[in-house]
Amino acid sequence: LTSNIFAALGGCWWPIEVVPDTIRAIGKFTPAYWAMDAFHQIIFFNRGLPAILPNLLILLTTTILLSLLSFKFFKIEE
Repeated sequence: LTSNIFAALGGCWWPIEVVPDTIRAIGKFTPAYWAMDAFHQIIFFNRGLPAILPNLLILLTTTILLSLLSFKFFKIEE
């Protein structure tokens, strides 16, 4: 359910340009938004790595933070 909500807010279901500004602002807090924005830059505007580098850094930072949180809260019991 959460991933579907993030996908909708991030622009995976429809173009982010057609949603109201409030939804677009909320979508910027989801990883799906940054991934879809990078795809959009590459596919529609033929931009390369320098244009999507900020998106990749945000996705990498999100990955690191969520991984650290998961290591803290989900302990493996032996």
